Order: sequence, then structure tokens, then C-alpha cells
Amino acid sequence: MVIISIVAERAKGLSLGAACVLQKPVDRLELATALASLGLLPWRKPPATVLVIDDDPAATALLSSYLESSGHRVICATEGREGANLARTAKPDVVLLDLVMPGLSGFEVIDTLKRDPATQSLPIIVVTAKDLTREERDALEGHVLRVLPKTAQNDVLSEVRRALAD
Repeated sequence: MVIISIVAERAKGLSLGAACVLQKPVDRLELATALASLGLLPWRKPPATVLVIDDDPAATALLSSYLESSGHRVICATEGREGANLARTAKPDVVLLDLVMPGLSGFEVIDTLKRDPATQSLPIIVVTAKDLTREERDALEGHVLRVLPKTAQNDVLSEVRRALAD
């Protein structure tokens, strides 16, 4: 039993046998969450938002299509500064980032995001065609979840899922 009452007496409702007590006004999300927690509705989390930052329109379109077909919401930025700003304002769940871009490079985007308290814990997955030197790989260590080649489309989705699960 679920009790929805104007009176805020949760303990009394539970003592009367209610599995859940909600106080009016109850919004749709609150009710759906309560019913799902009781197994009365299938619960679906809202789709995760993935920010793709890449100056290559073909790569952006391909990643977007792949992610959207898997149920993710995708927002895109075509250069680093725009991407860093979107990361702060759109609050994505994960970032897919190319390293080689005009203007603010991917390395600089990572530095910008990691220095900002609002974005420092944002998971970043690098997707690049660049052959990284040992020094570049070392510089990324601890700041990104994974570095993937642009040819690894199947790995991108599994890495996004892994980032969302953490």
C-alpha cells in the first residue's frame, strides 16, 4: 500500500502497514520512483548525457549516431573551448574527447576541466587518431578513464557504460 496524504505523518502511515508514504503535492517523478522502488513499475533512469568534443564532423556524427542508438543523449562541441564551457553548463555524465583540435587542444581541455571543482570529477574518455608518445600517455594517466583509437567504436560504448556505472 502507498499512502499519499496532505499530512506529513510518515511514521504513522508506515505503522498502519503502508510500504511508502508520500506527502502531497506529489510530482510524477517522485511517484514513479516510489512505485518502482516497490517493484510496482519498471524503473528507467533518464538517459545519460554524453558530451562529444571533436573538430571532425564525420567522427562526431558517427559517435553521436552510435551513442543515440544505444539510448544516450548526445551533445557536441566542435572545439575545445566550446566543449569545456558545455561541460560546465550542460553537466554531462561523461565526456568523449579528441586530443588534436585547433584552438584549445584536448590536453588543455582536460587540464581546464580537472582544475574546475564543478567538472573535476567528470569522467573523460579520450577518442583520438593521434599516436601518443609515452610522455603524452603518462600526462593523461590518472586524468582520463581510457584512451581509445577512433577506430574502436565498439569499445567506446562499453567504456561509456563503465564510466556511468562508477
